[in-house]
Amino acid sequence: MKEKVTVKLREGTEVGELVETRPDGKEHSYYPRRYGVSFVVTELRVSQAFNYRAEGDTGPSLMQYFVDGIAWLSDDYGLSVIGEPQNKTKKVELQFRADDRPELLTKQPGDTDMGFGCAHGRAFLGFNRADWEIKSPDQWYLCVSMNSASLQPLIDAVLAGTVKQANLRVRLKQLYSDDPPYMPIDDSNLYLRPNARDNTIDMPECADGFLEGLRLDYSTIDVRPPVEPDHEPDAPTEEPSAQEPVIEPILPAMQQLDARIEALRGTVKWVGGLIVVCLVIIALK
Repeated sequence: MKEKVTVKLREGTEVGELVETRPDGKEHSYYPRRYGVSFVVTELRVSQAFNYRAEGDTGPSLMQYFVDGIAWLSDDYGLSVIGEPQNKTKKVELQFRADDRPELLTKQPGDTDMGFGCAHGRAFLGFNRADWEIKSPDQWYLCVSMNSASLQPLIDAVLAGTVKQANLRVRLKQLYSDDPPYMPIDDSNLYLRPNARDNTIDMPECADGFLEGLRLDYSTIDVRPPVEPDHEPDAPTEEPSAQEPVIEPILPAMQQLDARIEALRGTVKWVGGLIVVCLVIIALK
């Protein structure tokens, strides 16, 4: 059997402070996280399973809708267990479920120290260690319970495939950070405390609290009025002009006329010479 790892913890001087004594003898303080924690959701799917049945319930089995997915902390910090810094994650398995009990949003012991504002559901953050017998890996999970009327729009949007982005914010007790409560730093590492009975890390305590907000973004459209493009002034168009008469070239015509006159002149000279010769012959006779 694997030996349980125990963390040396004691109460500090600050309210809710835990002081860890590390193997090298140095001490490190952890403070309750009194501010909300934001998650970016990267995967959502709708599933259905049988609802929980109390012992002795003989009524018909009912199916219940769940919305499962994956959520991520900010890239600047991670989540781990006090005393086990090497087991750090930014990714948690996410589940939304319906809970219509009247006491869902009733304040529990310790809730008044969280300083929360408006609560829309209950939230639980926890860690299940890997079990080699059933071959299950380490599992960090965030479970959110909401009224069924509030959960239905999320179910419809996931089934329709219209969700483009989702973000949620929770405020939890039993969640610790490296920073004192008077320093509201969002990018500090977060920790679950070891088991409160024996300070072992095999089964750390869950952090529980409220869902502060859930935002769903759908398809984006541009609703700005259209802008007319800038046009350059049109170049003036030429009116079609009437067809101008074609002027035939004069020089070639004159040259042809001169040639004809010269030919006629030569013909007259030849005929005239012939007539003179005929007259001379007649006179000699």
